[in-house]
Amino acid sequence: MQAHSFLQSPAWQEVQERIGRRTERVCGALVIQHGLPFGFHYWYAPRPTLDAPALEAIVARVRSSGAPFLKVDPLHPLPASEHRSVPAHPLQPAGTILIDCAQEEHGLFAIMHPKTRYNIRLAERHGVSVRPVPRPVSDADFDVFWELLRQTARRDGFNPHPVAHYRTLLDVGGDGFTNELFLAEHRGVALAVAVVNFYLPSKTATYLHGGSSREHRSLMAPHLLHWRIMQAVRARGFQTYDFGGTDFLRWPGVTRFKQGFGGRRHEFPPSVDYVFRPVLYHPYRFQHLLRHAPHP
Repeated sequence: MQAHSFLQSPAWQEVQERIGRRTERVCGALVIQHGLPFGFHYWYAPRPTLDAPALEAIVARVRSSGAPFLKVDPLHPLPASEHRSVPAHPLQPAGTILIDCAQEEHGLFAIMHPKTRYNIRLAERHGVSVRPVPRPVSDADFDVFWELLRQTARRDGFNPHPVAHYRTLLDVGGDGFTNELFLAEHRGVALAVAVVNFYLPSKTATYLHGGSSREHRSLMAPHLLHWRIMQAVRARGFQTYDFGGTDFLRWPGVTRFKQGFGGRRHEFPPSVDYVFRPVLYHPYRFQHLLRHAPHP
């Protein structure tokens, strides 16, 4: 697994600040303030790499702020701490699939499930095309992305971020950090779209968001879309395509789709909440458990 995550980068910090969140760096690690009901807040560290002194410094800083807890989704296992902690539900996906894009292209294609290879060839035969959208993203291309994302959200039952979040995501960039749009089309009709983060320090490209249309589903546009992204990742000299979240219980269809491209499953270390004010923390925890309880 990479030593650095784009979620700790200055550009990601800028994304968070532009959408209205307060951020700080403690011992170099990015922590982000998230709102709670009644004007309270907690702090969140997404995918940091922490040694014991850095962890203790972050815990001490957040505790002194009056926040009820600190949430950490670690990139690597956390060191032991004397402060009270409990296992936590992560904000980032607990698992992912990593594709080794440093290998030859024929090797990339060979590791896929036969059905995935068939679907890619089918899309090619029927004239599906994929284009990387130039930056800055035009209003017309952004509207296409937003519409496909909304269709997918309605179909799959999830709530997308506000539209301004995605506009900010695609606007922010810097040396070694870009969020880029890829669009699959057939005869001028947009069928699938993906937002991919390219982060040079880790030589990793990460699939962040995507959407697809039910129209012309038989053309298998999402399969060709991600194959073209993998080819772009390799052509740019990046080593890894991170397929984003996988979870057979929550997203069985999406997880099967991603597994069809081969690669290896990666599980992140368990997430942790460091609790400072139990009276405020327990209602949050109870509400969260209710929201994520399995349906009967």
